[in-house]
Amino acid sequence: MLFFKKEQEMKGKRNLLFCVLLVVSTTIAIDAGPAVAKEPLKETANLILRSSSGVERVESLLLILHDLAEQSSHGSYSASQRIEMDAEFQTILAMIDPTVNRAGFNGLNMLNSANEIITVKAGSEVLEFHCVDITQAGLDLDGGLNIQQFPDARTAFDSVEAAVRRIKEVDLQFTDYINTLSMYLPNIKPILDKEVQQGLEIMEASKEGAERITGNLNRAIELIDQVISGTYSDAQTMIMNAELQEMLSECDYITNGVYYGMGMIGSTDVVVIDTGSGILEFACFDLTSAGLGIDVGLSIETPQDAQAAYTYVVDALQSVEEAIAALNDYIDTLSQYVQTKGNKKNQE
Repeated sequence: MLFFKKEQEMKGKRNLLFCVLLVVSTTIAIDAGPAVAKEPLKETANLILRSSSGVERVESLLLILHDLAEQSSHGSYSASQRIEMDAEFQTILAMIDPTVNRAGFNGLNMLNSANEIITVKAGSEVLEFHCVDITQAGLDLDGGLNIQQFPDARTAFDSVEAAVRRIKEVDLQFTDYINTLSMYLPNIKPILDKEVQQGLEIMEASKEGAERITGNLNRAIELIDQVISGTYSDAQTMIMNAELQEMLSECDYITNGVYYGMGMIGSTDVVVIDTGSGILEFACFDLTSAGLGIDVGLSIETPQDAQAAYTYVVDALQSVEEAIAALNDYIDTLSQYVQTKGNKKNQE
């Protein structure tokens, strides 16, 4: 019986289950110490439940940091406002390590070292639980990040977004640990459908991003049609061309920003979700400018250029609309699964 799921080598696939490669150097036997020798399995459960709560608290801090860095990445704030946002950013950032340190239990902490494994006996089985490092250093957030200036804010945003992706993997990891322990301890309730719920969130965010791209491409077609009509001056078509370039380049910004960079519209990967009763696979869509074939230097400075650009943009729009239709089907599939599970629980 598998008590935790390891990373699978799947070319082009991403697993929403925790899939973290660990370099293990130390194994801690939870039943070796006198303080926990009487009921090691229950003590392990207490440690993991406390760790899981710590992970959720750190995730809450990271989401605040993410919002602050995102706000400061825009050019609509004054220097004094950025200083105020950075002061809050630094305060929240400094709370990560104390939050991690408070998540320990009986002298053990599973959140400040990625090089240890907690082992405990459960009947004839030996369970293993990998520790993680979600301290500032472990999340690569200890490099003097600040959001006072736009370039620094953009760097901080990228770093925090990577940390959010990491903490969401860790959250699923500890959910899996709790579900493992629930098979041995009746007072531990399994956490059902968390991976499915996260999958739904990613799909819905991806659909929203794809719809934004649709809006951009529809606006691009309007601009193209205007230039093809030949009723505008050279100066006006230059302005229209500049707007077109902005509409097309924003596609990459949208795809990269979906669900903390974990969206389904920036690659051709396959997302794998374990529903508890089976494995579901969902293909992603490459709606970047390159994936849509609109990164070829399109221009509408002349009616002839606009006519050539028209085919590219219309084809791109069709691809995005097909992706939206598929994402709707994905959302329906997972929603029906959640509804079916809910009905079964009510019947019980």
